[in-house]
Amino acid sequence: MQVRVRERLFALAISIIAPCVMASASAQTSLIPHTATYKVSAGIAGGRLQTQLVATADGFRATHSVRPTGLARLATRGTIIESSDFTLDGTRLRMRQYDSEDSISKERGTIALIFDWDDAQLTGEINLDDTPARSISQSLDPLLQDRVAIQYQLMLDLANDGERETYQLFDIDGNKTLNITRIGEESVKVGRQRYTAIGIQHQSEGSSRYTQLWCVPELGFLPAKIEQYRKDKLKVRISLLEYAPLSTD
Repeated sequence: MQVRVRERLFALAISIIAPCVMASASAQTSLIPHTATYKVSAGIAGGRLQTQLVATADGFRATHSVRPTGLARLATRGTIIESSDFTLDGTRLRMRQYDSEDSISKERGTIALIFDWDDAQLTGEINLDDTPARSISQSLDPLLQDRVAIQYQLMLDLANDGERETYQLFDIDGNKTLNITRIGEESVKVGRQRYTAIGIQHQSEGSSRYTQLWCVPELGFLPAKIEQYRKDKLKVRISLLEYAPLSTD
């Protein structure tokens, strides 16, 4: 029971929210600082996913965190917190640093990455429980992004009607190619309000899992519903509960 809860909910909840978060439909080369709260459901397990985007002196910092609720809270305790610091070069994100601290899933531990664009190098440290610590040093692919930043990149691309067919995602077991497909429109409800959302599906090459995100243009393409399927069976659903823009003053 505990293993299924962890694998279904906490190892997936943050990763499947990518890619689709708030960007401005009117100021399309900018991101809007905000907070958002999501309900996470995976069978009988439950959780809360909090996302936050804040402006820094020369860019942005995005933080995503998930914690258990209900029966999942009885089965396991802890949080997963991921953050990404990045700048904008027009509509292209340039990551600077990615950090992850996981005290729940089967990949408990920390990850720290540095993106050095001057030397085109990606370096970092991976320290997971039950596995030897290891260092990372590799050439920096111009299209490679971390698990948090990639959602903002796709959001900017969608706002400009120019999403790519594939995106490159850093993964500790080997970088992944995500294939992107538009899948039509669907009516979604957020609170008492209904919206027509645009559907986006992403799937890693060779994977039986795929994720569908339903993004609301009136909310700057904020995802109102996110679902992950495996072999066409729904495994995880993430639903938007609250959204609030943050003041930049």
